[in-house]
Amino acid sequence: MKNDDVEHWSLKHPEFGLLELFIGEPDALRRIDPDFPTSSKKTDADNSTEPEAQEVAEGDVEDEGASTKEDSEKFLKKLAEKLDDLDKKRQLLVRRDGVTIARYKSLENQKIDLGKSDATVKAGKYGGEMTLSAPYLGWTSNFLDSWMIEVKVKDDEGVVVFDPPEGSRAAKRWEAMEESPFKRWFYPLITGLGKGGWALAVIVLGPLVSKLIAWLLSFLPDWDINIP
Repeated sequence: MKNDDVEHWSLKHPEFGLLELFIGEPDALRRIDPDFPTSSKKTDADNSTEPEAQEVAEGDVEDEGASTKEDSEKFLKKLAEKLDDLDKKRQLLVRRDGVTIARYKSLENQKIDLGKSDATVKAGKYGGEMTLSAPYLGWTSNFLDSWMIEVKVKDDEGVVVFDPPEGSRAAKRWEAMEESPFKRWFYPLITGLGKGGWALAVIVLGPLVSKLIAWLLSFLPDWDINIP
């Protein structure tokens, strides 16, 4: 199914049939599933026509003669694109052999039970048959749940990973991992750390960073400025 507003992940599994994930804004997903819940944000339709912000390539080098002003303008433009991209309310539609089995308001990590072939979700409602054990269809999103990193199926035979859609951020991530031995182990490491791991790291490292900043500030002179 061709829809430029929607990121489409698909896998034809020998046991569980055609599994599909559609990522996009509610209005776009409703063109695939007419029962997808109505958007609660008035600007969703307007935002859905805006181009997706491009990832900044690692190691990009600015023109040698670029001025500080030009650098600043480029930085602000990229920052604005990133903020605009995060503002888009991408949601998730999951189908099995053309039947909707789950709908979610975000791309937050989930595992959908594939053991129930008749599992469906009510028209106009969010939700899905979640599980913690195989067989399941699961996915991993980035830290901000703004784009999909990986989708996989796990059963008693093992794990099958979806090929990321061409041109998607996940596809670019795989390309970067293939080109760099460092990224090949570093990317999965930070992904596997998860939100809980990052929160723990902040709790543990926060005081240390605070002390480091205080130590650096101790080298600055004390200025006594009197303002009349």
